[in-house]
Amino acid sequence: MTPGNVQMALARNFGGTENHVNLCNQYFGNVLKMFNNHKPWIYEQIPVGQLIDSNLNDSDARHLMVISKSDSIVNLLTYQLRRRDLDPVIILGSQFPDDQEDYYYSVLRRIMMCVEAGRPLILTDLETIYGSLYDLWDQNYIVVRNKDNVKYFTRVALGAYSNPMLYVSPNFKCILVMDETKLALANPPLLNRFEKQRMSINDLLDDKQKLLVEYLDNWTNQITTLVKANSVTGLHNRFTKEDLFIGFDKDETLQSLIFHITMNNLEANDNEILEKCKESLIAIASADGIIRAELSILEQDEVDRWKHVYFNQHHNCLSNYFDALFGLFDPEGQLVIIDTFSKIYTDFKSSLQDYLRYQAHNLSIIKTEVQISKI
Repeated sequence: MTPGNVQMALARNFGGTENHVNLCNQYFGNVLKMFNNHKPWIYEQIPVGQLIDSNLNDSDARHLMVISKSDSIVNLLTYQLRRRDLDPVIILGSQFPDDQEDYYYSVLRRIMMCVEAGRPLILTDLETIYGSLYDLWDQNYIVVRNKDNVKYFTRVALGAYSNPMLYVSPNFKCILVMDETKLALANPPLLNRFEKQRMSINDLLDDKQKLLVEYLDNWTNQITTLVKANSVTGLHNRFTKEDLFIGFDKDETLQSLIFHITMNNLEANDNEILEKCKESLIAIASADGIIRAELSILEQDEVDRWKHVYFNQHHNCLSNYFDALFGLFDPEGQLVIIDTFSKIYTDFKSSLQDYLRYQAHNLSIIKTEVQISKI
């Protein structure tokens, strides 16, 4: 037993808090010192990615809860698992108001299939079902032995339904993603059943990626800081990154962009990565924001270059955008989100012309996931 092993055990079993390092130093400092031949041991934060990998590598570990403030963590966890040649099943709780008892039974059936097949499972926003899985998460198993192997079974129940002998594959792993805004209201017995780690997208960035985020953040600061401010209206105080880039989030946009671009352009150098990131940001800029950026502290030559790029990116109208989209990509299999001020009543037929057939749906009138599956 080494102090490093003890620290790993503490980080895995008492993680998920913001001041984890200070708490472990306060309550377990003497223990670490004892395992270090009574010499001082500096307790440093273990990277979250390393803690998650340690959990996944440990066949006897408790299941894992990842606490985060963003749904994008689900995508990052999926990337982590697929990097390990695992194929996770992701089940997001329905946000539709009419999804009630039948919906939860169908979700429970999907979960049980994953448990039996040994497929990794990522769950979020399924509070109604969590209580049905306590025996599974406790690893409270019925053990059936024969000469060749050992099989494990557990009990799962929801309402009137009960399966007292659900087979549990030895390869099964479950990751529950908890929104940190719901953490204070979470049931303590639920929290106690998991190894817990607090995670953000920054935790998955390496040093090079973090440096690129800093460069990109500096660029976004420059392009949104006006040098010719109106002293009467305080214009310089009202032009922000959120004004220029539609949907901008200070905690995620740049980080996720750097992560995505670097992972998909492994041979690109730093300048090429930054250029691709800037192009992606300009693509979600607002037209009035690009005009206002002419007054920014960014060098005028660069502002003019990005202004030229923007107004050649097909922002004029929906029809113009589809001309560019289907000219560059195979129209099959494309997932595209378009930020627009147009209403649902826009004439999509004239915009799409002869490209493909389409259906228009107003999501506000959809009340269940079943309705979506029938579209």
